[in-house]
Amino acid sequence: MCGLAFSGKSSVAAILARELKTELISLDAINHERGLRGGEGMSDRQWEETSAIAMDRLRQWLQRGRSVVVDDTFSHRFLRDRCKRVADDNGSRFLIILMDTPLSDIEARREANDRHPVRHRIRDQVFWHHRDRFQFPRTMKSLFASAMLATSPTCCCGKGSPDTGCASFSGNE
Repeated sequence: MCGLAFSGKSSVAAILARELKTELISLDAINHERGLRGGEGMSDRQWEETSAIAMDRLRQWLQRGRSVVVDDTFSHRFLRDRCKRVADDNGSRFLIILMDTPLSDIEARREANDRHPVRHRIRDQVFWHHRDRFQFPRTMKSLFASAMLATSPTCCCGKGSPDTGCASFSGNE
């Protein structure tokens, strides 16, 4: 999963993991285990440690022959490349799903969450920093339109086509 905070990644990841009967690795859950809250602000080093834990778990699941959904923002290309290397090293296919949610929708979700919390809040400065540094994938091959998920949550099984916006990620952004 790839996308800004509040773009719907965790919801989609949970649906995919359940429907496809795969494992789910959530960086938010790893941060929770570590007593950290990304929305309060974390150092790059803390994020790197969380990412390393996630990639270790991914490696372990793939070595057991399991498919995995990784719920992360993958806000930087090097993070996506790292995950792809783990998949490649274990003979697994890598597919990235970009939640390309309009910023106005994300802001509305953040405001609604501030009024009636369903997840941890993300401070404005933390979100703006995240938004401003985000490195979106550059090619349509890696994109999956979030609107498609509402009508067809199983199309991201790798059988899609560029016409549907669902395709295997080649690693060449």
